[in-house]
Amino acid sequence: MSLTAKGDTLQVTGRLQTRTYKDKKEVTHKVTELQVDKWYLVGVSQTQGDYPVKEKTIIKDSDNLDKLSL
Repeated sequence: MSLTAKGDTLQVTGRLQTRTYKDKKEVTHKVTELQVDKWYLVGVSQTQGDYPVKEKTIIKDSDNLDKLSL
């Protein structure tokens, strides 16, 4: 089970870490990695694979719960 899908929008907090290393042939490589402390799912893509995502109803005011159609 995946928590996210391709196209989802994430908010990430953390830091960038840059390091160098040498491979077996003594070639030096430089990599930059994102060290994630926390991440949040901000938005869901409109499609998942070949199927459109069902529209979600968001209730912002608890007084309007009776207007929710199930």
